[in-house]
Amino acid sequence: MEELRTRLQKYRDLQQKKHEKFLEAKQKVYKYQKDSYRLLWKIEQTKEQLMRT
Repeated sequence: MEELRTRLQKYRDLQQKKHEKFLEAKQKVYKYQKDSYRLLWKIEQTKEQLMRT
């Protein structure tokens, strides 16, 4: 019985670590996506300025 509890705790700890890494990766993806869209917007703005001149 104690062995099962130990194994369960080990699995819970491992799952928690993996979930934390997942959340960190998700935040990085969001940041890169935001940066990418911001740069696309700047590109479009710059192209418009070039066409006007």
